[in-house]
Amino acid sequence: MTDTPLLLTLVVPADVSESLLEALLDAPDLARGFTTSPAEGMGAAVRYTDTTQAVRGRAAYLRIEILLDEPRAAALLARLKPRFANPRIFYWLTPSLGHGRFA
Repeated sequence: MTDTPLLLTLVVPADVSESLLEALLDAPDLARGFTTSPAEGMGAAVRYTDTTQAVRGRAAYLRIEILLDEPRAAALLARLKPRFANPRIFYWLTPSLGHGRFA
């Protein structure tokens, strides 16, 4: 286990993003705060949910970023994975070399 904070990035299909956001808001002990931004998935591995996405060659996603320590990251993933078992939800963990507020 490391003391380095981690950035958990979740990329969630638009059709399940609201329920996953609600799950994060219901877990303030693990996800104390987070940032979201729209994202588009492209490439051979992307599954389209409708004809418009297939024609455009892009699928709508929501990107969620959460800064947290390793135990909270593990606990949050353990809570979310069974509830949102979906091959279209991607995640990765990245060490944060620095963070803070400007004031």
